Amino acid sequence: MADADKIISRVKRRLGRTRADNDIEILDEMEAFQDFIEQGPTMPWFLLENFDQTTPQAAGVEILTELVPADFLREFRAYGLYVYDDEGKKKACKKEDYEFVMAQTTMSGQNTPYYALLGDEILIRPTYDEEKTYGMWYYKSEDAVAAGESNGYTENLSEYMISWVAHQIGLGIESPKIQQLAQQGTVAHKRFISNTIAREEANVRRVMGD
Repeated sequence: MADADKIISRVKRRLGRTRADNDIEILDEMEAFQDFIEQGPTMPWFLLENFDQTTPQAAGVEILTELVPADFLREFRAYGLYVYDDEGKKKACKKEDYEFVMAQTTMSGQNTPYYALLGDEILIRPTYDEEKTYGMWYYKSEDAVAAGESNGYTENLSEYMISWVAHQIGLGIESPKIQQLAQQGTVAHKRFISNTIAREEANVRRVMGD
């Protein structure tokens, strides 16, 4: 397991730098790496999280619930919002677009309501005439790592982070070493994608079997 200090040391070593004043620059690029990943199309497996929250509701009334956590990035595509039935079992809610959800007024034989994401809130219709507990699987944002600390990125994507950060700092330098860092970053990126897909498939089986 790597922490920020180990990442900094290895980036310096690959760039041939030793000065302590490089640490701030490296930490800044480490934060940029997290932003790069979290704004990209593929979410790391270690960001997968879930929450449960009980919400009082009235029958037939649309509820704009403040369910989405502050660290929310996006839904887990295979298993988003769910509601607990009277036996305590999770029942998946079906996601639809806003206009469709707004048009729903009664359950009409279905077992769960529809929902739509609206920024940092969730629109649920139709609703139950009793208190219900909802939950969601989602990808969370990770706090930027500080010197001497670790997070999901330093622990799980250290090689990718090192190659990416070192390459960003070395941009503009004509050197075979920088080109090699770019190649290492490409290999690490492909490994990240394949590992994420494999773990996501495993998570789908685990979550759906809950």
